[in-house]
Amino acid sequence: MKNKGKILIVLTILLLLTGCSDKRTALDSNNFVAISNSYNYTPTNVTENYDYANGAYVIKESGIYVFYIEGKDKYAIQGTFLDQCINIYKLAGIAEETTTSADDDSPINTTTTTTIAYKKTLKGGEGWQYLKVTTDDKFYYASWIDKTYIYIEADASKTKDMEKFIDSLGY
Repeated sequence: MKNKGKILIVLTILLLLTGCSDKRTALDSNNFVAISNSYNYTPTNVTENYDYANGAYVIKESGIYVFYIEGKDKYAIQGTFLDQCINIYKLAGIAEETTTSADDDSPINTTTTTTIAYKKTLKGGEGWQYLKVTTDDKFYYASWIDKTYIYIEADASKTKDMEKFIDSLGY
């Protein structure tokens, strides 16, 4: 009976540790297109514009913009994600970056934060990360999983639809 208790404790700990790994599986281009079509979205293939991509698609519908890319390696994708996170803050009006000149003509970068109301969620795990920002007017979402990346910008009225779409995609 004593050994059964120890085995139960060990199994419980293993189950908890396994559940905490939070690993996500990247979605390939074909599945992105199929899921998009199931939502009646029409993705346009723009792969030829990106030499670092195996597949790239854009969706432009009323009030939404979605960009998906399946890269050839994850480092280009991670860089794209980081650049877009900075851009989201600018687009949302959360931080405005201005450049001024000093007397000796050397550039000085200053950042001015505004008081716009927003909600931010930044989360990550093994091989993935996402940033979600919502304001009164807009919904922004950027995420990468392994060699894939998705960016969504939508009217705030489309937030629930976009969150449902994101869940279906596994991001």
